[in-house]
Amino acid sequence: MRSELEYYMKLEYPCEITPLPTELGPGYEACIPQLGRYAFAATGKTVEEALRNLETRKKKLFEKYLEEGISIPEPKLEKPQAYSGKFALRMPVELHKELAEGAKASRMSLNSYLIYLLTKYHGREVYLRQFERILKRVENLEKRLIKDFD
Repeated sequence: MRSELEYYMKLEYPCEITPLPTELGPGYEACIPQLGRYAFAATGKTVEEALRNLETRKKKLFEKYLEEGISIPEPKLEKPQAYSGKFALRMPVELHKELAEGAKASRMSLNSYLIYLLTKYHGREVYLRQFERILKRVENLEKRLIKDFD
C-alpha cells in the first residue's frame, strides 16, 4: 500500500485557492475539486499553510481510500479553453424589452447592462456556495463536539 500511496501523492491535481469570507477571519481555503471540493479541502492563515494542510488532508484520505479499496482518479489534464467573450443568446421578446428598458433607465448600453447584471448575480451565487460549504463544516464540527461531550 505504501508504494501506491506514494504514487498518488506525487500526482499533481489542480487546486483552487480562495480567500475565506471576512466573517471567518483572515485566511484561505485550498481544495481539489476533481477529488471532491468538500472532502479534499483545508484552510490556513496563509496560502502556503492552506496548501500544507490540504496535503495532509489528501494523504489521510488517500490512505483511507486505499485501505477500503476505493478507487482514486488520476488528475485530468484540462486543456485551457479559449474564450472569445461573445456568445449568442435567444430570449423571449418581453424579456428583451424589459432588459432594454432597464439599460436605458440606467443610462447604459444593453451589453453593459447585461454584463453588470451577470456579474452582480453570479458573484452573489459564488459567495452563497462558499457560505453553504462553511456552514456544513460548522454543522459537522458541532456534531463532533456534541458527540465528544455525550
